[in-house]
Amino acid sequence: MDRTHAGEQLSYSIPEPEELQHLYHAQHGLLPPEIDVRRLKRVLHLSYGDLAWAPALARAHPSISVVALFASPQALAACWQRLDLATLRRLSIAEIDLSGTIPFTAGFFDLVHLFLMEPLLRPAAWPDLLHECRRVLRPRGQINLVAFLVGPSSSAAYQSLRSLVAAAWQALGYSFASVGEGGGGLFVDCGVHLCHLLRQQGFGQVRYRLYPVDLGGWNNPAGRACSRRLLQDLALQKALVLAQGGCDEVTYATLLTEAERDLDAEAFCASGALISVTARKR
Repeated sequence: MDRTHAGEQLSYSIPEPEELQHLYHAQHGLLPPEIDVRRLKRVLHLSYGDLAWAPALARAHPSISVVALFASPQALAACWQRLDLATLRRLSIAEIDLSGTIPFTAGFFDLVHLFLMEPLLRPAAWPDLLHECRRVLRPRGQINLVAFLVGPSSSAAYQSLRSLVAAAWQALGYSFASVGEGGGGLFVDCGVHLCHLLRQQGFGQVRYRLYPVDLGGWNNPAGRACSRRLLQDLALQKALVLAQGGCDEVTYATLLTEAERDLDAEAFCASGALISVTARKR
């Protein structure tokens, strides 16, 4: 399933729950240790297309009321199709425009959880979203922003594709490097930069943890599946890269073919990291 955000020219596939579970496994659970699940009664989950986290939390903790809002209409449709009736009864799911208002009253949730794998918003739009997250949190409520950061791999073609796509994203304004507060790169450093934005929005106890993720190896089918998902998303960025003049169509197609071949090799290695940022509403 693919998604095109017409206004931003961004297209993403919807990951399989098993692929996302591999990423969350790096965190050793659904929540970092800073969050006490026993204190949670109402939880809001925001994402483009994370079909794994909210259902898993609802199954593991039936007493918690979980709301999952998706920026992708395809993800919402997939959620209805894939989840069993018992899980759907424990969840409230809907589509959301993340650039608008979160449709809940102030102080409604104990926790807001947000997951992202690719650029979600331009830097200038993040303060408004974080302000909305703070508004719907109760006093002393917590926020958990989880970002997957793509690391190096043994495939030169895959690395070249990542560089081309990152340059295109930067040209479209998704880089924190242009923000005058020390942003050091593209999407990959947004998780760290969000710590600064959370403080600006009045959150306290801001901290983050970094968890390594294995995306290759000979006995790691879940990790390799994640690498294939990331490669699918790189393929979806072809039109964007060509429009920005990153390379020609033949070169991009050749790189995709080489990267696919590399992923099939037994010796393929790749890594990433999960950054989990937590903060508390003062």
